[in-house]
Amino acid sequence: MKKNYFLQICLAILVIVVISIWSSYNRLVRLEEARSSSWGDVQAAYQRRSDLIPNLVEVVKGAASYEQTTLTKVIEARSKATSVTISPDKLNDAASMQNFQAAQQELSSALSRLMVVVEQYPTLTATENFKNLQEQLEGTENRIAYVREKFNELTKNYNTQRRKAVTSLWVKLFYPRFEIQLYFESQEGAENAPSLEKVISDAAPLSESVRLLLNEPPMQGVALAPYNKKNCERIHKYSRKEICLCKKM
Repeated sequence: MKKNYFLQICLAILVIVVISIWSSYNRLVRLEEARSSSWGDVQAAYQRRSDLIPNLVEVVKGAASYEQTTLTKVIEARSKATSVTISPDKLNDAASMQNFQAAQQELSSALSRLMVVVEQYPTLTATENFKNLQEQLEGTENRIAYVREKFNELTKNYNTQRRKAVTSLWVKLFYPRFEIQLYFESQEGAENAPSLEKVISDAAPLSESVRLLLNEPPMQGVALAPYNKKNCERIHKYSRKEICLCKKM
C-alpha cells in the first residue's frame, strides 16, 4: 500500500515536471515568434522611409540645386541603409544589429540635415508636393518609433520569461537555444536635430559672409565678397535673421 502511494507521488511529480517543461517551451516559442514578427514590422517601416527619399530628393533638387552635398549624403546614406538587413534568425547577433542601427541612424542624421536646410527655402516648403512628402515622412518616422517600441516591449517580455527560475532551469537542461535577446537601442543624441551651423559646416566650406553671420572668424587671406543683392539673398537662405552682413569692398 505504501509502495503504491509512493509510486503515485513520483508519477504526479513527473507529470508536473513534464507539463512545466512543455509549458515553458511553448511559452518561449510563442514569445520568440511574436518578437520575430515584430521585427518584420520594424524593417517594413524603415523600408517605407527609404522609398520616400528619392521623391523627396527630386523635389528638393529642383528648388535647391546648389545644396548638392547635402542631397548626396542623403542618397548615399539611403543606399547603405537599404543594403543592410537582418533576418529574424540573426536578431541576437550583436554585430549585425549594430550595423543595422548605425546605417539607419546615419540615414536619420542625413535626413535631419536636409530638413534643416530645406527650412531656408520658403518657396519650396510651400509647395503641395513637398508638404505631402513631409507629412508622409513624419508619419513614417512616427511609425518607426512605434514599431521599435513594440519590438523592445516584446523583447522585454521574452527576456523576462527566459530569466524566470523554472524556465531558466529547463532552458539549461533541455533547450539551450533560447538565449537572452538584444534590444533595438537608439544611439545617444539621436533624438536631437542638428543645428543650422552644423549642417552648413558639414555640407561645404562657408563663404566669409556666412562665417560672419554664424560668428565664425574669417579665413586667413580671404576678403569679403563685394556687396550686392544676390549675395545678401544667398546668405538669407542660410539664416532667418533679418540682417545682411555682406559689405562693400
